[in-house]
Amino acid sequence: MPSLEDRVFRQAIDQTFNAVLVTTAELDPPGPQIVYVNPALCEQTGYTADELIGATPRILQGPKTDRAVLRRLRATISKGGFFEGQAINYRKDGTPYLVHWNISPVLDTQQRITHYISVQSDITEQKQFQHLNEQLMASLGEGVFGIDRQGRLTLINRAAMDLLGHESEQDLLGLNAHELMHARHPDGSHYPEAECPINDVMQTDEPLEAWRDTFFRADGQPLPVESYATPLHGVFGETEGVVVIFRDISDQLALEAGLEHAANHDRLTGAFNRHFFDRLVEKECARSARQGEPLSLLILDIDHFKRINDDHGHLAGDEVLRQLVQHITARIREADVLTRWGGEEFALLLPDTSLEGARTVAESLRASVAAETFGSGLPRLTVSAGGTRFDPDESPKAAFRRADQALYQAKQSGRNRVCMADPGQSG
Repeated sequence: MPSLEDRVFRQAIDQTFNAVLVTTAELDPPGPQIVYVNPALCEQTGYTADELIGATPRILQGPKTDRAVLRRLRATISKGGFFEGQAINYRKDGTPYLVHWNISPVLDTQQRITHYISVQSDITEQKQFQHLNEQLMASLGEGVFGIDRQGRLTLINRAAMDLLGHESEQDLLGLNAHELMHARHPDGSHYPEAECPINDVMQTDEPLEAWRDTFFRADGQPLPVESYATPLHGVFGETEGVVVIFRDISDQLALEAGLEHAANHDRLTGAFNRHFFDRLVEKECARSARQGEPLSLLILDIDHFKRINDDHGHLAGDEVLRQLVQHITARIREADVLTRWGGEEFALLLPDTSLEGARTVAESLRASVAAETFGSGLPRLTVSAGGTRFDPDESPKAAFRRADQALYQAKQSGRNRVCMADPGQSG
């Protein structure tokens, strides 16, 4: 009669959720012979215990069972080793399932192998779910990568590798993601990992939505991205890592830049438009007053421009306007701002420039325009200019009125002239 210990052990094996199979030690056909199966294995395979006892495990194998795995299994357990692996088995009704094995030898008192115990799990659904996730990850147009608590890459999809210019997933897994793609700012300066928004998600356990940043490709080229980062939680709610989804926004940034340029620039000439200029003047006047720096204004008008349109057509006139803007832009500072003020009038804002400095700029531009040829077959072009300096104690409109009056004076004085008006002069 079996001992109490044997009966308890047998009952425990019978009730375990894992499928258990015990065979004899003879590996060559017709062995090994199945001598015990628990109810879980019968449920897993569709066979009864009577159908399995006395048969060999080969009853569960079929055309898609990996023979290389079976050879490795035999080589391992024949030497008394512990085997772990997976392969396709078949149920009684012929349907395949993916099984994960743990097979251990049973030794007698002389250390001879008498039996093998196989603990088996059906991992078909698990593998199908994993395969589905992998297919989903691969099909996403957005880049996806995951990192653990040490910042090391734990997963990366095909789209992410393509966007970042990498070829092999295996070459990337385990690397520090920040150092790989995010270790510097666009200007080349160091980007500490502690300041990275992805690291904040790890520390705060709060998701981060739609932030713009720059990653770097394998070839060192910057990649502007919009990213979303979500903490990855373990079974007990602890933060195990972060999953990041990102997309290339190069085209979007170019579109936004184009829309911004269109909103702020004159469509014909490319100079700033009056709407932008008005807003900028308010800011520059406030900055000038705050810092105690002079701020000056010039208004330039093309002399006899109507004759060009009347005698040569509006297309010729448009080309003159475009060329004049290019001419002036090439001769002013980056800080200076040129705008198309009216049809053939242009305003030029000169930060940190005194009234005499503005006069010098105006005279230089007047002389260079008079010496330049604008358009084939067109008469020589001249401009008149009026200018002034902004006074912190008056409104910007007062300075524009004064500059406009100075321009009128230049026109009345014979054109191709510069007249300047001090803020102390009355209108």
